[in-house]
Amino acid sequence: MKTLRLFVVCLILSGLGQLRLMAHNVQAQLTTKEVIMPRMSHPANGAFHSDGKVSLEFGRSILQNRNCVIRLEKWADVTGKPYVHNPETRQEPAVLAGLARDGQPFSELLARHGKQMPKGVLGDEGYVLQVTPKQIVLAAYKPAGIYYGVLQLIALNTAPAPAISVSDGTVVDWPAMRLRGIHVSVGSKADIPFVEQLITQYMPELRLNQLVLEVDYHFQYKTHPKMDDPEGLSITDCAELKKLADANYIRIIPMIDCLGHQSWAAHTNRLLREYPQFDETPNVPADNSGIYCRSWCPSNPEVYHVVDDLIGELVDAFHADAFNVGMDEVFLLGECPLCKGTPNDALFARAVNNLHDYIVGKRHIKMLMWADRFLDGNVTGYGRWEASANGTAPAINLVPHDIIMCDWHYESTYNGKPADFPSVSYFEQKGFRVWPTGWNSVDAVHRLITISLQTKSPLMLGYMASTWIGIESVVNGLSGDPSALSDSGTKKVISGIREGALMAWQGDEQHEPAE
Repeated sequence: MKTLRLFVVCLILSGLGQLRLMAHNVQAQLTTKEVIMPRMSHPANGAFHSDGKVSLEFGRSILQNRNCVIRLEKWADVTGKPYVHNPETRQEPAVLAGLARDGQPFSELLARHGKQMPKGVLGDEGYVLQVTPKQIVLAAYKPAGIYYGVLQLIALNTAPAPAISVSDGTVVDWPAMRLRGIHVSVGSKADIPFVEQLITQYMPELRLNQLVLEVDYHFQYKTHPKMDDPEGLSITDCAELKKLADANYIRIIPMIDCLGHQSWAAHTNRLLREYPQFDETPNVPADNSGIYCRSWCPSNPEVYHVVDDLIGELVDAFHADAFNVGMDEVFLLGECPLCKGTPNDALFARAVNNLHDYIVGKRHIKMLMWADRFLDGNVTGYGRWEASANGTAPAINLVPHDIIMCDWHYESTYNGKPADFPSVSYFEQKGFRVWPTGWNSVDAVHRLITISLQTKSPLMLGYMASTWIGIESVVNGLSGDPSALSDSGTKKVISGIREGALMAWQGDEQHEPAE
């Protein structure tokens, strides 16, 4: 827990040229080291008090979409009832929650504070929370806004359960970035409890709304029995995770790392073990000595007959509207008989376009991918890991522009100079939507988000935290487990996640790196 005393900070409200006050009186109910603070808060004298008896009243829209208030009902230990526009009938302190269309207190509250902000700034996830001694009113334009307002209200409570004590005032809050995500990998069914905890506790606390869940070949595939992993996720497992995610306004984007990363160290992944004819480098020793990771052959049409079916199974299992195909760090291309003589940019684009034909063309969902192979390592200064040194960069001109580029970068300096991440604007200028992604350096995360926000482009979608330490370590680290945080690598990753979450919600105004 972390108690924050009242303070007032003057900030410039972007686009208005006027001062706004931010004040907080928060005893955080979060396990994270930082509290996601509201953008605007106007404190008043007094407080809303209840010894545990409180009336919860919800607008009609909210009663039809109870996911956004379940936490509030559990917190107050009261089942909500329909909003009644007659305060004289209330015998207890009341908490009212509703959308603009649900009644006068909600529409008026939104309209009054909307005059102080650019049109539409509250969007789908913003809210207004007004606290007086007799009642609390929470208003938003969409259910997700009510959900985030509920999280903030619970965090504002300073009394031990079941009592409620919230200082008077008005909070107006909305996210700086639309997509606020985290990427994690699962290796078997044993990881499911950690994914559940991430979805139900830590992602809400951090205001994260996108989960890129890398499943790879750890699923009980049915279309190709050779690819079935009995210890992998089942259709039922995925449905349950999807249900939890929906309840917490989180979108799950499943992922298979395609083309490259078909092996790791001496271990070759299931696809090339079961279908060795798909291997781009069949002559490499079985222990993978002398290479980084194997690739599949981008020119073999039989690869896509298998991979498309696997992707389709995961899309159906999660009822997904997007899929991440990975494709980072592809070093081995142009080596098998089918690929020799074809330029690497054409080979890489061939793989991208084949996957796009299925994901976007046939399944009609969004396609995401790691973006490093579209960047020239020499031109950008990123080098051969975060960008290409084997001729794949020109493929950017050979692929559809509706692909979302997950532009990952992990360093705060390149070639001895502070990172300015030119790739974010480069992809925007090329007409692609960009989802910048960081990792385990607080300074690098801070720089990446700051520069991303400065583009002020509608093509810049948000921020994603990558992890690469295993879902169990991620969850234990976020919980503050000393044994997990005693590992310096885990501690850095957790610090990076927190920094990214804070900035993705709050923006970069008056915000300094926590490290």
